[in-house]
Amino acid sequence: VIKVANDEGGVTERGEVVLRAAARAHLATGAPMFTHTWAPERTGEHQIAIFEQEGVDLTKVCIGHSNDTTDLEYLLGILEKGCWLGLDRYPGGARNTPDWRERTRVLKELVDAGRSDRIMLSHDHTVFHGIITAEAANLRRRDNPDGYLFISRNVLPYLEELGVPKDTIHQITTENPRKYFEG
Repeated sequence: VIKVANDEGGVTERGEVVLRAAARAHLATGAPMFTHTWAPERTGEHQIAIFEQEGVDLTKVCIGHSNDTTDLEYLLGILEKGCWLGLDRYPGGARNTPDWRERTRVLKELVDAGRSDRIMLSHDHTVFHGIITAEAANLRRRDNPDGYLFISRNVLPYLEELGVPKDTIHQITTENPRKYFEG
């Protein structure tokens, strides 16, 4: 996977150079692309525009951290372009972003819109990392006592409670990642 990142402030001049280089590496190798974005500023749209200019097959691109926003127009727009939607910031709530329940309700709205075919779930939240202080590690454990099991222990049961069928949950958690990586 080719990973690229643009955060608050959007795609900078230097960031654009990296996006174009990654796009060209993708075209040369066929490797799928995964982006780091700041969804509250709709950064994914800018990334997609550059990828389109470079001739990238957008069905090989996952716009990550997309569940940092509840803007359905933005999220559906990414899907309409053919990209995958990375709803990969669970449990959430940092930097004034939606908490995990709100993120999951948005996921349900995307499912209801018929878009479960291009969604992937993940944490992208460090549970514990050896280079952080013990105090920071304790805060992370407090905010997410389920660690890497957060999605299976919290999100998936809540999706069922919201009425998402088990086969759709299986599609999102198993079939979609397989399709993305198999290309």
